[in-house]
Amino acid sequence: MSEVPELVATHLPEISAHFAASATDSDQPTVGDVKHLVTSALAPALPSSEERPPQADDYTDHLPASLEILTRLVNMHSYSISRPASLPSLLLLCAQHSPCTETEVTRLWSSTEHQLQASLLLAKLEQIYKPVTLLLVEQDRKLLAQILTLLQPSLEKFLSYPASVH
Repeated sequence: MSEVPELVATHLPEISAHFAASATDSDQPTVGDVKHLVTSALAPALPSSEERPPQADDYTDHLPASLEILTRLVNMHSYSISRPASLPSLLLLCAQHSPCTETEVTRLWSSTEHQLQASLLLAKLEQIYKPVTLLLVEQDRKLLAQILTLLQPSLEKFLSYPASVH
């Protein structure tokens, strides 16, 4: 290994202190912070006591909050969202707001602004990692299994409360 140049050596303590302070800086969101943001931005479930299709009123309060969180995630430094532990929940959030080509599908929990921010976030994630299609199938579909694990509680509730036949 070569020696550290004199110019760098004289400033090494300041450089080390800077990076040590950056590592403990409270401005940098942790994996838990990112997961909490994403969880609060996901569309809320409908009340299980009612068997009806979703209505616009179900998401009125949620729309501005979820858009603000999506925008925050897009504007975060790549380092903050590049931790593998937060990737499944980030992709799930992007999926909830991804543009749909079917004209008859109305997503009451989303808007065109949500779709734009989700597309920007997805592009940022693909720039950090690789295309989602590759991410989902590599490592024996590990990421896909993690996303399904996140969805499992909602799917089980859905199966427990099937719509009544009229």
